[in-house]
Amino acid sequence: MKKEYTQNEMEQILRNDAEIPESVERRMKETYEKLGLVENTGITANTDGKQNGRRTVRRRRPRAWVSAAAAAAVIAGLGLTAFAAARALNVTVKEEDGKVEQQVSVEPTQKEAHKIEVTAGYVPEGYVYQEEGPFTGKYRNEATGGGMTLMPYNAAEVYWFNMTGDDRLEVIYNQEDFVGTVETNGMTANLFQTDSIYEDDNSVTQNAYVFNEEEGYAIQVYLRGTGLPEDEVLKVAQNLQVTILDETVAYATDEEIEAEKEMKASYRMQKESIESSRVHQIGDVITAPDSVQSTDLADLQYTVKDAQILDTLPLDQYPKENYVPDYDSAVAPLLNEDGTLKPHIRYPYTVSTGGIDKDRGKEVNGKFLAVTVDITNTADAAGEFEITPKLTLLRKANMDESGSYEEFEYIEGTKAYLELNGDGAPFYQSVQQFTENSKKHVRFAEIGAGETIECTFVYVVDEDCVENACLEFFSTGGSSLYPYVKLAD
Repeated sequence: MKKEYTQNEMEQILRNDAEIPESVERRMKETYEKLGLVENTGITANTDGKQNGRRTVRRRRPRAWVSAAAAAAVIAGLGLTAFAAARALNVTVKEEDGKVEQQVSVEPTQKEAHKIEVTAGYVPEGYVYQEEGPFTGKYRNEATGGGMTLMPYNAAEVYWFNMTGDDRLEVIYNQEDFVGTVETNGMTANLFQTDSIYEDDNSVTQNAYVFNEEEGYAIQVYLRGTGLPEDEVLKVAQNLQVTILDETVAYATDEEIEAEKEMKASYRMQKESIESSRVHQIGDVITAPDSVQSTDLADLQYTVKDAQILDTLPLDQYPKENYVPDYDSAVAPLLNEDGTLKPHIRYPYTVSTGGIDKDRGKEVNGKFLAVTVDITNTADAAGEFEITPKLTLLRKANMDESGSYEEFEYIEGTKAYLELNGDGAPFYQSVQQFTENSKKHVRFAEIGAGETIECTFVYVVDEDCVENACLEFFSTGGSSLYPYVKLAD
């Protein structure tokens, strides 16, 4: 009679015959658990409560196909890789308090990592690769407006993310938006699907994070739009074609990593505590900070002449041709019959909940903020400049006797309203030249040598935040020490 072995007996036999790497033992355990051969004791919980300001999303029921696909794929994958060498990457998925956290660690054994190229072996129907235009390098579905982007990262890049706190691969989602994990072609794919946070938007964001733990590379498949069937997303992940190139990238040194971490820490400190000397008043002359002295922005000077809070924008004073975006399609639908703004949904920005606290969303009213600014080119030659300041909300820093400020923000819950105040940019600008700048962007203007131009910018600000409204200058130059002008008394 054929003897029936228990799981423990089988593991003991294997241990007696061969030394099993730790990674293989882990894979075997995972396989048993997924096949229901041993009780799943649960996933180690994350105890630090870290949320990293990442987005949280809505509830979605688990996907049935994942369990079956994962079980079959694990069996196949185990047969191919069970006795491979130690992994270059270790990817874990931890669950705690309704959250799913994907964690990635790197074990570099070489000084360099090979670059990789990735192409889609399977492309969903209607998606076409864009060779040029605003969607260059992405797949675009013109009929639905959907898009798909493949983002490959070699081991050196993943190591850099891991060591410097870059969270593009270490992400947190709500439990209900975790579709599941599948293993295919020697790679592991964690799939997530989230609904839009906007009350007036039905789009879906789908992410497949694909890892080759043995080779040490990762690929993010990002889809945005009406949402593909989940088996289609899986099919894309299963059919990725990866080419390992001869070209290599060196792993970052300890010194480079520490320098990056120090820079990030300094930036966070400067954002959290803004010295009062950097916050100016209407009428002050604003000059470029030291960090942009090597750019053409160093030649600019700004003077805010006037700032007004308005209920309406009469078209005879603010003509349609100066609106960004288009007045009829993007602005008019947000106005009441009397020209005032319709209410919109707003969420507080809360780091402890991943950025979005949907339970605390509320309906608020907006106001128009019209700011007139003189912009001077102090150079001896004409130039082409990005002239647009950014609207920022500042408040007095908590528990700070020095009179310093700190930034704060909200998350818009109405997508159409976001068109008016996206990233603090104005939706109306009286100077629009559409120059031949490489960006061909409306925000640029040509200013002659020693010339001063006057430009009116119009922003929106929630009525309970008017007193916090400031303009932020030169932030396009990459400085974290840019000056501000406070617009309200």
